[in-house]
Amino acid sequence: MQYVIISGLKARLAASDRHALGRSGTVPDVTVYRGSILNPVAPGKFEYREDGGLAVGRGGRIVRCGSFGSVHSRGSGTVDLRGGIIIPGLVDTHVHLPQYGMVAMDGYELIDWLNNYTFKFESTFENPRVAGARARHFFTALAENGTTAACVYSTVHEEATRRAFGWAERSGLRVWMGKVMMDRNSPDSLREGTAESLAASERLCREWDGTGGGRLRYVFTPRFAPTCSMELMKGAGRLAKKYGAFIQTHLGENLGEVAWVRELFPNAASYTDVYRQAGLLTERTVMAHCIHMGDGEIRMMKAGRSGVAHCPNSNFFLRSGIFDAGRIIGAGLKVGLGSDVGAGTVLSIFREMADACMMSKVRSMAGRGPGRVLAPADAFYLATLGGAAVLGAERDIGSLAPGKFADFVVLDRRYVDPMGTEMPRSGEELVSQIVYRGSRRAVAATYVAGEPVSRGR
Repeated sequence: MQYVIISGLKARLAASDRHALGRSGTVPDVTVYRGSILNPVAPGKFEYREDGGLAVGRGGRIVRCGSFGSVHSRGSGTVDLRGGIIIPGLVDTHVHLPQYGMVAMDGYELIDWLNNYTFKFESTFENPRVAGARARHFFTALAENGTTAACVYSTVHEEATRRAFGWAERSGLRVWMGKVMMDRNSPDSLREGTAESLAASERLCREWDGTGGGRLRYVFTPRFAPTCSMELMKGAGRLAKKYGAFIQTHLGENLGEVAWVRELFPNAASYTDVYRQAGLLTERTVMAHCIHMGDGEIRMMKAGRSGVAHCPNSNFFLRSGIFDAGRIIGAGLKVGLGSDVGAGTVLSIFREMADACMMSKVRSMAGRGPGRVLAPADAFYLATLGGAAVLGAERDIGSLAPGKFADFVVLDRRYVDPMGTEMPRSGEELVSQIVYRGSRRAVAATYVAGEPVSRGR
């Protein structure tokens, strides 16, 4: 057995590709990453190994995970990451690629924010070279923040989306993505013809769904009901069913938005019923926000087995409302976390974990009903295994269970715990510190299928 013993966690990671060797000096069939391990197993529950081992096979799948003593074996290569914390790759269930360049633009609520900032910025993606350069920057930043899987909105532009998929493939990340669809109530520069929007989306789906060794999936993306005709939404639903593809849109984010939908679709019982009528409530649907929903709408979502992307930082930023996590999770809906950049202010699921806990505390302090306060362990689950379930990928990612892909993040403990390794911590204490103190700075490396996609910054 050969260890990597080099001072400094990032230095050891940088050298691991050369030194994680077996006794013969060749690349071993199994490489064991040694460090503290936090592994979610169920909502609010996780396993903790202070001296853990994550055994990864040549095919990029996890072979074993547990204490280092039980995982390492004669002939395995070992990468010594003591002083580091190994967690599953983070899952961002809702993020807008084109909005990363206009992140944190304050001053408006949702509809005015779209009109004053978002639509203008997204129009610049008509230039494919601009779109490609920004996509490259975006996917690099995702990996640097510890995100290994993301559900992404592009713009209405077909070629911009094609270039975004090209950079997604190069990034090594797992990406669910689609071209935004809008055929009404949109600026002239972004409004599409209905047939044109459907045809372009279908072409992109045929080109990209399932590519990148299965890492890339196409998502039909009607922006939200106010900018989509019923004909467009029904067409998107039919195409998603035809190709076994995913669907993503927005639901119940802002009270003004909800009222507008009521005016536009007077024959629908609710905002959610608009999507039900359009055939968009499926087990492969991701609905972002879901703040303002009645009990009947929650039942519709559950009947469709659709998932929820909870975006607390964005909800705070745009003053959209306070998500009732206890109610939605308690109803049995799949829930993950989304950064919702650019209304979300950072491309960080660490921030979303912290804000999800804070939002539930705000709800409790404001006397908004009996919903339970999210614990750090709950947020950790939503950011990993919960998000994977929303994307229909919980059998392959989201935790460090044997048989799953080795999608994981190495955190430098010094940037999470002010005491570093000087003071023993329980698993609960360490999860709490990761949730409230985790950041891009703490990410030493990000791996997808056992391959490094980022060495941090």
